[in-house]
Amino acid sequence: MSGNDTLPRFQGMLFPVFQYVIDHGLFIKDYPYPKGYVTHRRLFEIIKKGTSREFAVAMQDHLKPSMERIWAWV
Repeated sequence: MSGNDTLPRFQGMLFPVFQYVIDHGLFIKDYPYPKGYVTHRRLFEIIKKGTSREFAVAMQDHLKPSMERIWAWV
């Protein structure tokens, strides 16, 4: 979007993890996300109007449920 390659590089780091989840049937379609879960829409809003710090915190909050599930399976 901005010509900055940080987000695509970050996605490149995450892709193998999420591909593993999909390949091994670990994806839960109707996972009960916790109250206050940060959605992709919210992340996009923060990219448009927030600070880099707000985005970093929101991204951590967004990934936390997925990472907790992954670590529980390992």
